[in-house]
Amino acid sequence: MGKAGHVYLHSAAGIARVTRDDYYSLLAQLLPPVTYDASGEQLSAELSAEAKLLATVDALISGLVSSTDPNLATLTLPDWERVYALTVNDSDTLQQRRARVMAALAEAGGLSRQYFINLAKALGYDITIDEPDDPKWRWIVNVNGAPERVWYFRVGESVVGDRLEETGDPDLETLFKRLKPAHTECLFKYSEGSNK
Repeated sequence: MGKAGHVYLHSAAGIARVTRDDYYSLLAQLLPPVTYDASGEQLSAELSAEAKLLATVDALISGLVSSTDPNLATLTLPDWERVYALTVNDSDTLQQRRARVMAALAEAGGLSRQYFINLAKALGYDITIDEPDDPKWRWIVNVNGAPERVWYFRVGESVVGDRLEETGDPDLETLFKRLKPAHTECLFKYSEGSNK
């Protein structure tokens, strides 16, 4: 035990999460040494129940801390999506949802062509934007040979219900249409080997 009763378990990888057995042992050590027998049937059951609860809380807190990073978020991912006003489809995988949140985080704001080029780069696209000299105020977004985006089911990154393989990425067009200057219209041209 550390100062003021704090528990620290050190390992080669740093501070380790406290397990149910660790909590059981620690709770048993808190009992008066002579009065109670921690191996007694009823007291052992009580200590096991308390240790299980403490280990569950410990695991939830660890998960909550990792959810502050959208790349790792699971429990708080809907909150990230709500904050950035992102639309979620039933067919979206956990990886796609996380990538969409990361792209929204990368948005620094702006209406310049370079801003949109950087935004597309954050989604994994190499684009150019042409602005023809005509009165229709169009942008022609050229997606230059972007490989087709394939999202594979991955243990630890995907959840039950995600498809084993998902192709395509409609996020680019949706994002541009949501953020483009109001007086413009975006036309998308995909070169061979792109995802459209």
